[in-house]
Amino acid sequence: MPTVIALLNSFAGAACAAMGFALGNRLLIVAGAINASSGFILSVIMCNAMNRSFANVLFGAFGQAQVGAAAQVSTKPVRSATAERRRFESWARAARKVIVVPGYGMAVAQAQHKAT
Repeated sequence: MPTVIALLNSFAGAACAAMGFALGNRLLIVAGAINASSGFILSVIMCNAMNRSFANVLFGAFGQAQVGAAAQVSTKPVRSATAERRRFESWARAARKVIVVPGYGMAVAQAQHKAT
């Protein structure tokens, strides 16, 4: 999926370059061409990293039978939790202000030296 998203980004860059040609704007042409080429190169590199061909990633889902919605059985997921988990959830819902500290989990795990 990320490979296809990178390819779609590449197509957006190609559209940007085409719009630059239509408007006669050289900066738009260059920026779109750079975006298109880098997105395509990234897609090819990601395909090589997954040991799959580029065509397999693009056309691999064609011809597969799709399971209809009527054939699937609708089941609700089972949610089990401990009393402490429920207490935390009620506390989190009642919080008026939540502070997110980036990197705190790594500091607690003493993993700073691995990320630098």
